[in-house]
Amino acid sequence: MGNFDNYLAMEPGVLDLCENSLGSIAEAGANVEPVIPEMNLFDM
Repeated sequence: MGNFDNYLAMEPGVLDLCENSLGSIAEAGANVEPVIPEMNLFDM
């Protein structure tokens, strides 16, 4: 989860909530890995 150096607007606390939720999913057995997209966000 990320805001790509503030490119994506996020309310305070949203990223922390999402990252904590991903931690719970990882504890349940899923592989959770950080990934940086290989595309230019301005092209979206």
